Amino acid sequence: MQETYLRYQTTEPAIIHSLKAYLTTILTRLCLDHLQLARRKREQYMGPWLPEPILTGELPEAANPEKHVETEESISLAFLVLLEQLQPFERAVFLLHEV
Repeated sequence: MQETYLRYQTTEPAIIHSLKAYLTTILTRLCLDHLQLARRKREQYMGPWLPEPILTGELPEAANPEKHVETEESISLAFLVLLEQLQPFERAVFLLHEV
């Protein structure tokens, strides 16, 4: 509001045809500028960039391939059980989102 008033004070009265329209235009443009600035600030990451973690040990599934296969099979089975419990239209929507 203060910025709107300051801009109004610096404008010659002869230029303003409709005070209500003029003030509304100034305020609207200031609000849009403020929203654009907030969006740009959110897009910029301000924290420190951390490097990717370095794998120092063996991966658990590489150490135990049987456990890896067992986990994969249990996930597949759980997925099939989930699909069986869904209604046909829910199943179609779910499968479309997975593709």
